[in-house]
Amino acid sequence: MDTEILALADPDRDYLEKFTGYFNENYNGTFECHTFTGVDSLLRYGLENKISMLLMAEELYEEAVKRIDAGNIFLLSEEAGEGTDGIRRIDRYRTADGIIREIMKARAESGEPEIRRLLLEESRIITVFSPVSRVLKTTFAIALGQILSDRAKVIYLNMEPFSGFHQIFMQKYEADLSDLLFYLKNGSKNFSYRLKSITLTSQGLDYVPPVMSPEDLLSADKEDWEKLIKELTQAGYEIIILDPGSCMNGLNQILKKSEKIYVPMRNDSMSKAKTAQFEAMLRIRGEDETAERLERLQFPYFEDMVSIAGNLRETGLGKFIRERLDIIQ
Repeated sequence: MDTEILALADPDRDYLEKFTGYFNENYNGTFECHTFTGVDSLLRYGLENKISMLLMAEELYEEAVKRIDAGNIFLLSEEAGEGTDGIRRIDRYRTADGIIREIMKARAESGEPEIRRLLLEESRIITVFSPVSRVLKTTFAIALGQILSDRAKVIYLNMEPFSGFHQIFMQKYEADLSDLLFYLKNGSKNFSYRLKSITLTSQGLDYVPPVMSPEDLLSADKEDWEKLIKELTQAGYEIIILDPGSCMNGLNQILKKSEKIYVPMRNDSMSKAKTAQFEAMLRIRGEDETAERLERLQFPYFEDMVSIAGNLRETGLGKFIRERLDIIQ
């Protein structure tokens, strides 16, 4: 068997349909989700098949369920926390995304080895970089990601020292890119579970919350970024959009691996001078091929700009992307 099994047992058929609909849309190909409305059908299946994760309504849990060989058991309850029986309770009224990320985190920490299979051999890497500030770099990268996510599995990584995501998305992130880099450096097992427990989705685009501390970026080197890109590829992401800052280790290596390099800039002398210096630096280092792939972008004024936490597809920037960039065609 090369696919792990999530068994979901709940007497509420509507709950089962909504949960599995979300699960299959976001985790199809990595996990199989099997649903049961009662204990008898669950037992028949569980006694003949290896279940990696069993998620079930607390009122269905009974002594007979212990006979099932399940890697992890979670109970959907009205009160979250670990019970006296050592089984983790999860608030059944959380979003499906929140429940899945919680069980992925627990699965990663369980020590139970994961079943890995290669979903992709290579991802398309798109880098959005600019030596010029305040040129809609991040807004463009996220708008591009939202549009591409309508037709492919896409993930966005902000690699700037100060992203402001905590305030913009009004979230207190439980884990972020710093944690992923830590797990990579320490050879953490079950990395794909770690990734799934940290990754969030906004407007259909997956993203890893950026670092809180700039020092965590400075401590990462090109080998770390290469490992992370490899893991994202193995997780099935067809397109990886990278949004790096100016001063980070391994930037040139990232640019070399990028299929597209978009460079937003303004039409003023200082912007042109900074961009020219950046290109000259690449050529001095013998990276002429990378310099030739720089695609400079100058945006018109957009009156309908919204927050990066909103839907950018139908804004002026979204229309600009669809009309001007060949990668969308």
